[in-house]
Amino acid sequence: MHTRKWLPLLFMILLAGCGGGGQNVNLGGGDAAPGRAGDGTVNWVDDADHVVFRIDVVGGDEDFESKNDVPLCTIYGNNRIVWQGSSQPGSTVVLFSFLEPNTVRDYILTLFTEQGLNEYESLADTQPPGEVRPVYEQIEVNVNGNNYVTDAFANWPPDLFLEVLESCRNLSSQPVLFEPAGGWMSATYAEYDPEATVIQWNAAATGIDLVELAELGAELWLDNDVLPFLWNAMTNSPRNRIFQQGDTYFYVGFQVPNVHRDAPPAPTTEELPAARRLNNLDEE
Repeated sequence: MHTRKWLPLLFMILLAGCGGGGQNVNLGGGDAAPGRAGDGTVNWVDDADHVVFRIDVVGGDEDFESKNDVPLCTIYGNNRIVWQGSSQPGSTVVLFSFLEPNTVRDYILTLFTEQGLNEYESLADTQPPGEVRPVYEQIEVNVNGNNYVTDAFANWPPDLFLEVLESCRNLSSQPVLFEPAGGWMSATYAEYDPEATVIQWNAAATGIDLVELAELGAELWLDNDVLPFLWNAMTNSPRNRIFQQGDTYFYVGFQVPNVHRDAPPAPTTEELPAARRLNNLDEE
């Protein structure tokens, strides 16, 4: 994917605006349009599903456990920010907050005028194929109708990724520990691994049979009293966890919309009754 085509225009506009302290910088999209937030210099889609900014480590061989990965820091179109906080090894702390639109705007401007993101392009797709997909750092910005992606293959300065990540994590002075109200649960069979953390699963107590869920190969919307147990298990265990039900082992996925990278959207009100029932998954 090449996103460089709009950068020459962007760069000239940025240079023209830098003399005014960055407040008049226009990132290529013009005035605010209906359904967009911003002040006319930086505009983005005012939607909870829209990713305005994301910084993460991506790539590698995708496996079932990839479903559970939370990006390092993401700002959404409704000014909601979700990020991974500091945690002990083998655990994940997910934090969130809401930002002022001006905070988002100024942050995006800083990325280009001070961090110089416009100088770097995405080169991941130009790398020679290999037996294993490379793991690499990536930064994405979606404003003014433009999608800009850059990655570490563009020969970033050594500290750029960490500086941008830390600045994103520090945008909010009032972080809140994230606790999901619902999410998509899935399962697949796993082999026993003596080095993995084993989490016991009781089908009778939870009302969810992992064998049935794995056989259906579908996702179950979970928003009942089992949710806190599952979320605690997922965030307080290392990535190489497996669940045990009886004598059978499983990988379990749990994805929260607008938190996990590739989570499906939440079910609508009409879809909710069926999404909650395991016995309805095989009817889709």
